[in-house]
Amino acid sequence: MTKKITFSSLIFFFALIGRSQNPGLLISEFLQNPTGTDSPFEYVELLAVNNIDFSVTPYTVIVCNNGNATTDGWIEGLAISYAFEITTGTVSVGDVVYVGGTSMAPTGPYLRVINTGTTGGDGGIGNANASGVLGNGAASSDGIAIFNLPVSSITSTTVPVDALFYGLGPDHGTAVVSGGAAGYELPNNDLYSGGKLQQTSVLVVDEDL
Repeated sequence: MTKKITFSSLIFFFALIGRSQNPGLLISEFLQNPTGTDSPFEYVELLAVNNIDFSVTPYTVIVCNNGNATTDGWIEGLAISYAFEITTGTVSVGDVVYVGGTSMAPTGPYLRVINTGTTGGDGGIGNANASGVLGNGAASSDGIAIFNLPVSSITSTTVPVDALFYGLGPDHGTAVVSGGAAGYELPNNDLYSGGKLQQTSVLVVDEDL
């Protein structure tokens, strides 16, 4: 089943007035479980809320699959997280743009395209995976984060400028932690108040989407 998650313009409005961070890009939609082989059809759609020249200010989108919380958080790599670094191109306020696999359906413009089934993520974060690099939102929570930094500057404690976690069930698995060094850093935005991922941080996805 194809699952595409979309956030409304009303959420965008409150996101813009409620953020203490300056995100530049927001997550507006993602396709995490296309029909058939997931890679390289998955993608993340982004909405520009600032004018950005990525050759001057690189951004990085990192997705995590099955949400395992480790001390490395978003930069764990391997089969857990996967990075798309954006270092070229420009966006203006209101532009809708994409990162994802080489066969993704949207017509663009694309900020970063990788054949995720055969090629690892940028900066060595993430292995190639024919089964997909975006998690399907099952019992273990899966996430997406945006950083206004090149991939080489992101550490285990770097706070993303936008992020969300999604899942289907009440048990969100090992992504959720209550303390300690392990876990995924969260932004201060309309959904989260910073800190590490908690049980209440996860958006429950309608299985019929």
